[in-house]
Amino acid sequence: MNDSGHSEPKPPLLPQAEVFVTDAAGQPTERDLSAREAWLVLQADAALKAAQALIPGAALRRLNINGMLPDTRPGYLYLRYQPAGDLSAAPQEFWACFRRHASFDRERGLLGVPAALAPS
Repeated sequence: MNDSGHSEPKPPLLPQAEVFVTDAAGQPTERDLSAREAWLVLQADAALKAAQALIPGAALRRLNINGMLPDTRPGYLYLRYQPAGDLSAAPQEFWACFRRHASFDRERGLLGVPAALAPS
């Protein structure tokens, strides 16, 4: 809270990325990411960078939460990265979800983030 008693606005999770969330029926929603979803995005982003899976300088430009799937299924979270400085270059795409253990299938673009550490 600030001096006037109002809450400070929170900075966006990933200001450069477009965020799309669908509900269980596949309909677009206007809701913010939950703490668990935001944590998954941040962990997936960090894991891709640590695995050196991204073209140097690539930036996360879009993420989709697919509410039609459980968060433990591939395809739940879609991440699209755009290479820096070349808007005509093909984006890099990855799909992330929660798993029992960390995993990364570079060829298929599938990333598993350990669920045990995530907020509930």
